[in-house]
Amino acid sequence: KAELSNHVNYAAAFAQGVGAGVAAGQIPAPVAPTLIGSAAGLESPARVNGNDSGWGWNVGILWQATDQTRYGVAYRSKIKYNVRGSVNFDNPSALGVLPPTLAPVGAAVMAGVNAALASGDVKLDIEMPDTANVSAFHQFNNKWDLMADLQYTGWSTIKQLQIVRSSGSILSTTPENFR
Repeated sequence: KAELSNHVNYAAAFAQGVGAGVAAGQIPAPVAPTLIGSAAGLESPARVNGNDSGWGWNVGILWQATDQTRYGVAYRSKIKYNVRGSVNFDNPSALGVLPPTLAPVGAAVMAGVNAALASGDVKLDIEMPDTANVSAFHQFNNKWDLMADLQYTGWSTIKQLQIVRSSGSILSTTPENFR
């Protein structure tokens, strides 16, 4: 199970909608700053929920070198998940104050932004890293033992988290570039 949450800069999405309207000749350029200002500071909380199951395998060896000393080696495979779920947006329902003549234009742009930031089905494909471990154990006496291990995790398999809508369009990409 996974839940990811974020805040979308709704004001920026609204400004892009106004810009597209100006470019298409649907909104006069002189009113664009007033429209954009009416959405200043607005955000849209977003939650992505999903789940999947995956299979992997483990293998290990433990060698008893002496009665007091053991050495171990273990490996856990990568596990690929195809998480399926949904995204839910809590879009603002109103803009700031607009002159009555611009209120219908603001409402139309807001409707377009809300359509773009609509809730729906999503997927996230991710491969979790493999791990390798070496360990040692030595019993000095009946009171003192020494244990140590060294583990490698293949974090570099996680390059990015990319959430894709059921339509195939990319909802968000978060670069991770783990090492």
